[in-house]
Amino acid sequence: MRPQSPAEPHASLRSRLTDHHDIAARVALLRADGHGELSIWRYFLDSFVVDLDALSLIMAELFGRKDASGAMPAAALGYREAA
Repeated sequence: MRPQSPAEPHASLRSRLTDHHDIAARVALLRADGHGELSIWRYFLDSFVVDLDALSLIMAELFGRKDASGAMPAAALGYREAA
């Protein structure tokens, strides 16, 4: 794994979980090391599990942020109800 930049620790997590070029490169490296499909899935799922704080920041960016009172914006609530 490459080290994260101390200036933007969540940016590299966002890239690892969403950038298809980054994902394809990591899959190629894992396959070259002899990892099977289940092992590769585990690798990416562990990325979600290990850093839930960073993942929650990414989700807040995607679906909206809380306002000053702590309430979710109406657009974000719509996504929650649809799920």
